[in-house]
Amino acid sequence: MKKIILTLLLAAISTGAMAEWIRVEDGLSYDSTSIRKAGNLVTLVVRIGQADFVRFFEQEYDCKVPGKLRLIRMKIANDADWEIRSKSEWVVRHDNSI
Repeated sequence: MKKIILTLLLAAISTGAMAEWIRVEDGLSYDSTSIRKAGNLVTLVVRIGQADFVRFFEQEYDCKVPGKLRLIRMKIANDADWEIRSKSEWVVRHDNSI
């Protein structure tokens, strides 16, 4: 009985950590559980690609300036380690894409 209760408890705790991918368009989605806000900055994880070619990017957005973002880190597979891929330089995109 204790093992059943422990198993159910662990399952309930771990489901909150699972990614919930929201599709934006073909090959582009974001993890709604990764969204963090601190002041005017919002950070989230974006998944680009399909099937055998998928990349994950953690990006930070400045809510005061439309299109202003910076890449924080990336990984090439869901179970891969994150790699720092930028010098935290801000860029401004003039289109409406993520």
